[in-house]
This record gives sequence, C-alpha cells and structure tokens, in this order.
Amino acid sequence: MGRRSIAGDRNITLTGTGGAASDNNCGIEIGGSVTANNGSITLTGTGTGGAGLGSNVGVIMGGSVTSNNGNISLTGTGGAGSNYNVGVYIQGGA
Repeated sequence: MGRRSIAGDRNITLTGTGGAASDNNCGIEIGGSVTANNGSITLTGTGTGGAGLGSNVGVIMGGSVTSNNGNISLTGTGGAGSNYNVGVYIQGGA
C-alpha cells in the first residue's frame, strides 16, 4: 500500500473489511495522514480471513489522524488466526 493523504473540511468516515486469504487481511491501514479541518473522523475496520497464521488486524495506524475541530473514533475488530489478530494496532510513533 502506498502512502496517501486524505483531507477534508467536514466529517471523514472510512470503513474497511479485510479479504478472504488465510492471513494478512487488514480492514484499514493508515500509512499517510487523515485530516479533518472542521469535522470528526471515524475509522472502522474489520480484520477477516481464515484460521491461518494471523495478521488479521482491524485498523493499523502507521500515519497520523488529526481533527482540528471534532472527535476521532477508532473501532477495530481482529480476525481469526493464531497470532497478531488485534482490533487496533498503533505502529511506532504514530
């Protein structure tokens, strides 16, 4: 996934569901930035997939999420697998 930025002057809502492979099925991965200048941000991700190795994460935060005048909501649900199937994962200094 490339790093992309999303910016808006109103509310921003992102909803994602992972694929059907046995592992690495992330709902949403933020690698760039999401900025709402005058609204709220809602991120909802569901990690899916089979009972493989894992990495079925709901929301991976590797970038920045900023709301200048509103709330930020992160909701993630991890999928099946043997490890690393968390709802929300915040990487490094994100």
